[in-house]
Order: sequence, then structure tokens, then C-alpha cells
Amino acid sequence: MTKVVSINPSTEEIYGELDESSASEINQKVKVVRENHEWGRKKIEERIEVVRKLIDLLDSKREELVRVMAMEMGKPLKAGRHEIEIAQKRISDYCNMIPSFISDEILFDSESERNIAVFEPVGTVVVISSWNAPVFVPLAMIVPALLCGNNVIWKPSEYTSFSGLKLNELFDQLKKIGLSENAFLIVIGGKEVGRKLVEEDVNMIALTGGVRAGMEVGKIAGSRLKKFVLEL
Repeated sequence: MTKVVSINPSTEEIYGELDESSASEINQKVKVVRENHEWGRKKIEERIEVVRKLIDLLDSKREELVRVMAMEMGKPLKAGRHEIEIAQKRISDYCNMIPSFISDEILFDSESERNIAVFEPVGTVVVISSWNAPVFVPLAMIVPALLCGNNVIWKPSEYTSFSGLKLNELFDQLKKIGLSENAFLIVIGGKEVGRKLVEEDVNMIALTGGVRAGMEVGKIAGSRLKKFVLEL
């Protein structure tokens, strides 16, 4: 089984090792997420109530998160704390703004006819994030996807897998207070795991990464008419 090795950049010592998610594990997680629609059936007000609790959970795990980031990718503790603060601000902004973004729009209204645009969840969204801001960057993609009623499968950068698992603990806590069990799942691995995820039967891909990775995602997703958003 392929290993993901995390190296402390300040000492060049191995911080930890993890097994990559296998192809069968990825396939099974995608299947489970695609078959679960409970989260998307909740009202936007219910989804906001649950997701907003991430702000307090980030407070409770702040020092644990910043220390893992420091050990795994070299971020100074002060910078790590600032990253969590701006992530909390972004969560709050999304919770405040998204209801108006996805509310019904009347396109045409007359005595005899009314046309309304109704916004519904896309379905299953794959999020692939970069290493340089392992809390803010993924949450900037995960949170709006969840608020809009989608289920999410997240692959953190292979260079910040332990930071990803620490952040995943917060979503495990959210599942105890309202987040549907299969609305959010994590996979671990490098480029091949990312490629496998993008090739799976998902509805949308959100990637923050390099140009080469973006071209690969665009090629695969475009050939299969999947929605995708790239920040390169």
C-alpha cells in the first residue's frame, strides 16, 4: 500500500506516515455519498445552524491545529492562528450571504404566467485543496458546498494530510450535532488519489492547486460534462 509521508520542514525529520486511500475505498466512499441525500433535504436555515458551529469548534481546536500546521508544513504559530481567524470570518460570511444567493428568482411574472428559477444542490462535490493554507483554503470550498446542500468528499494536499485529519475531527463533531453522517468524507493521498476522485461518478470538482493539476481536472471533467471550479 502506498504511504503518504509528512516531513517536518524545520528539522527534515519524518513527522508521520499514513496509508493512501485505495481505489476501492474511494469508490465506496463516492457510492455512499451519492446515495445519501438527507443533508440536501434539510432547509437552508437548518444547514446554516449546523455549519455555523464550525466557528466555535475551530476555537476549541485552535492550538492543536496551529501546532500540527507548524510541525507538518512550517507555518509559524502566529500565522496559523491568523489563518484560523480568517477561516472563521469566511464561514460567518458564507452563512450570512448564501441564503440570498440560492433563493428563488422570479424571471418573468405576468397575469397569465410566472417563471421561477429554483436553485437545488448539485449533488456530490469533490474538494481538492493546496498545502499552503490547510485550514482556510479547504473550508473556503467545503463550507459553501455544504451550505448549498451538497455532499462533499475532500482530499487535502498530501503535504498536509495530518492537518487535514485534524480538521476532519471537527466535521466528526458536527455529525453529532446535525451534519448528516455521509455529507462529508475525507480521503488521503497524492496525485493519483486526486485523479481517481475526479474520474469517479461525482457532479462537481473544486480545486485549489497548480496550473498543471487544473489542466488535468479541466480535461477529465470537461470530457464528462462535470462542473468544475479552479483556483490556480
